[in-house]
Amino acid sequence: MYNGNHVMWPIGSVVGHLLHNPPVWSCSGEEAYLKIRAGATLVQLYTAFAYESPSMLPRVKAELAACLERDGFKSVQDAVGADHHS
Repeated sequence: MYNGNHVMWPIGSVVGHLLHNPPVWSCSGEEAYLKIRAGATLVQLYTAFAYESPSMLPRVKAELAACLERDGFKSVQDAVGADHHS
């Protein structure tokens, strides 16, 4: 749970979505970043990992790092709950 100042209990989130025609699982670092900014301290990538293979991990990591750098965060921890800070 995020109370605006710090994480009281870990918040988990699933990243990815199913695209239809044809059905494909999609996951991005931007999706993970948005969940983190909303307060997630844990992001589950397992389903995307299973559908896309381990080769998706470097891509998601690079996309997440680009989002952090773009918005001036030095670490994921700095971005947790950023959308709730005044």
